Amino acid sequence: MALFSPHTSWDCVPGGINNWLVSPYGPGKSRPVTLSTSTIFPGGFSHTITMAGVAVSTEQLQPLLAMPDISVSIDTTAVTISCPKCKLADIISALPTSLVDSVRITAHTLPPIPHTGAGQIIILDTSLTLSQALAITKKHLAMEHIRLAIANGICMDTPVRSIAVCAGSGGSVLAGVKADLIITGEMSHHEVLDFVHAGVSVILADHSNTERGYLRVAKEKLEHLLGPEVNIIVSQVDRDPLQIV
Repeated sequence: MALFSPHTSWDCVPGGINNWLVSPYGPGKSRPVTLSTSTIFPGGFSHTITMAGVAVSTEQLQPLLAMPDISVSIDTTAVTISCPKCKLADIISALPTSLVDSVRITAHTLPPIPHTGAGQIIILDTSLTLSQALAITKKHLAMEHIRLAIANGICMDTPVRSIAVCAGSGGSVLAGVKADLIITGEMSHHEVLDFVHAGVSVILADHSNTERGYLRVAKEKLEHLLGPEVNIIVSQVDRDPLQIV
């Protein structure tokens, strides 16, 4: 039997688990709590070497121009070299000694991947009360009972305009998030206290309860992609090991 488990990938991708988790609270503007970054640099170049305000001839740079896997731009007052990190030492060694003192090296950061990342935060077009948000959460996750920590100074009729979610264990992903309500599966006692004292209410639904409902969505996606000749089965007995009794 082959096994493929796209667990964290489904947490982060557009249309994934966290998009599903935040979906029932109404229209609004949503984004990932933390954007994912690409694993590669554009063009494969992680660094830029510049030499500005120096006179240089093409002849002086022939060893550099013959070097593979780099990009060299030359004008009358500057030389710009784009390269991967592994080429830095070779490039410096290939430069005329008269230019070395003018070298400036810039390390690039990996670019973010749009709409992709851990967690989701939504600013609702129309606010809900905390009581309404709680009822919506129970229905969406098919749970009769759920744990709620009400923030200091908040009551069940207090408006909720912003909601941050993280499927599974959201303590680290949601730490420091500014929202009226946090929804996740689990976090530590002290993490809950930090939110409550910061004026943020917290709903904890237990780890896999915040994920399992997405299997219906995944089933529909797979049926569309694979066609009727492939039978997609979702377990009817799987459940979170923790039960409220």
